[in-house]
Amino acid sequence: MMIDVNKRIKINLLKTPILGVSFVSGLFPDKYSLSDFAYGELLIFENNYPQYYVYLLDNYYKDLISYAAAQSISIDVLLNQMFKFHNLTLTTRQSIYGFERFSKSSSEEWHLPYLPMDYWLEYRATLH
Repeated sequence: MMIDVNKRIKINLLKTPILGVSFVSGLFPDKYSLSDFAYGELLIFENNYPQYYVYLLDNYYKDLISYAAAQSISIDVLLNQMFKFHNLTLTTRQSIYGFERFSKSSSEEWHLPYLPMDYWLEYRATLH
């Protein structure tokens, strides 16, 4: 399968209310996550909301995966370094602190774009 980067993908996310705080989105934020069965998939967040989808098993992200493996670093670390290099407020994790209220969880349909490889290609060019 080859990714059509101009297309948004429909994803069902689990939305779980948090009894707590986020320094970005205030009191009682929501946690968004993929299914427990999502293998090789990541969400990229901005201000604690999903902004991009990454399917790591696709050839589109092959160079990114190969570099992370060769350097023995996790994809999370590499992506966050890349976002910092570009002065982006994107992250692979939400910054939410508190207790999850699973009894209030619900499924939400989101239409997210794939993470563009332009970020990676520009960052890769600066690495040795």
